[in-house]
Amino acid sequence: MVIPDINSAINSVLQDVDHEKVGMVASHIGIVKRYSKNGKKVKSLRVSFDKRKIKEIEERLKSDASIAGVKIDLNEGELSPGDWIMVVVIVGEIREKVFPALINAVDMIKKEATKKEEIYEDGNG
Repeated sequence: MVIPDINSAINSVLQDVDHEKVGMVASHIGIVKRYSKNGKKVKSLRVSFDKRKIKEIEERLKSDASIAGVKIDLNEGELSPGDWIMVVVIVGEIREKVFPALINAVDMIKKEATKKEEIYEDGNG
């Protein structure tokens, strides 16, 4: 299992924010699952991201005055179960703004900027 250094991501985003606006940090680490939604055993996941869309998503999130910073790290290529896919860190004033922004960020990345294909142990994908 390969997990990213979440502390580095958090420190990176905290270096570039107005600390007067920081009351909370929330994070998400997406990991390749062993079993797909349909119950098949996953051998690997091929994933890529649209970098232009990722930048647009970051800018949309930062347009909320209560969000002080956003950090999105991505892991592309053919990944194995247990490997990380994405790290999202949102820094902001209060949890009522930061938690929804984190959920929104992950949803937007998955829907608007991600291409993925699961390869199953049985050879199908």
